[in-house]
This record gives sequence, C-alpha cells and structure tokens, in this order.
Amino acid sequence: NQVYQMAGRYVIRLTLLSIIVASLVDASCRDTELPRDCEALCMKNQTSIQCELRVAVLLPKDNKFEISLSRVLPVL
Repeated sequence: NQVYQMAGRYVIRLTLLSIIVASLVDASCRDTELPRDCEALCMKNQTSIQCELRVAVLLPKDNKFEISLSRVLPVL
C-alpha cells in the first residue's frame, strides 16, 4: 500500500513539474508577421488593363513527378 502511495505522489509531482515547464516554454514555428495591405492585381490606364499575379510555387526536383522543377522551368 505504501509503495502505491509513493508511486502516486511521484506521478503527481512529475505531472505538476511537466505543466510548470510547459507553461514556461514559448514555442512557435515562425516569427509573427504583421498583416500587409492588399495589392491591386490589375492596373488600368486609358487604353488597356494590365494584370499581374505573383505567386510562389514549390516543385519537387525529382523527375518521377509529372510536374517537377526540371519539366516546368523551360516553360517559365
């Protein structure tokens, strides 16, 4: 009976210690970025409208994929 009480106290202490340590850790993957103003996609002048869309695409370097960096790069 006394062994169970000691084990129970150990578990409680370990749990409390884990909670305290976890609350002190500030874990985040990336720095927080502030929101930016929206950019106009299209610019209109007197004769025409010119639109521009900037995107970032991550492509694999492996040719086993139908859409890979080496297959798409000549098109860009």
